[in-house]
Amino acid sequence: MNKKEKGFKVVQISGLKGLFLICFVLFCLFCGFIIFPVWLIMQVWNYGLTEIVSLPKLSALQGALIWSIVCVLAVMSCRNSFSIQACSEDIIAKDLELKNIVKDQIVNDYESEKEEIHK
Repeated sequence: MNKKEKGFKVVQISGLKGLFLICFVLFCLFCGFIIFPVWLIMQVWNYGLTEIVSLPKLSALQGALIWSIVCVLAVMSCRNSFSIQACSEDIIAKDLELKNIVKDQIVNDYESEKEEIHK
């Protein structure tokens, strides 16, 4: 590949080393996003809340349930808050013009119905 050519760099994973690398990465992601938060919730609950408020201790399953509830609530609260649009300004202008036409049509229909009612 020449230095002037631009393109995607492809990572090729082959052989036993590649399989170990993939397994290691997946294991690290699993531990970082699932095992550690469950353990942290369990520790905070068991050493914090059992001493202060005298609540019962949690097991790992109960910590996993709390973590799953937190994850589901986070997904539900952020469902429509992120949007990415990839389009040109012409498309945005046409879309805005179409919305204005529809809005004007709705207003005109409403006013005509209002006049017919008052006759």
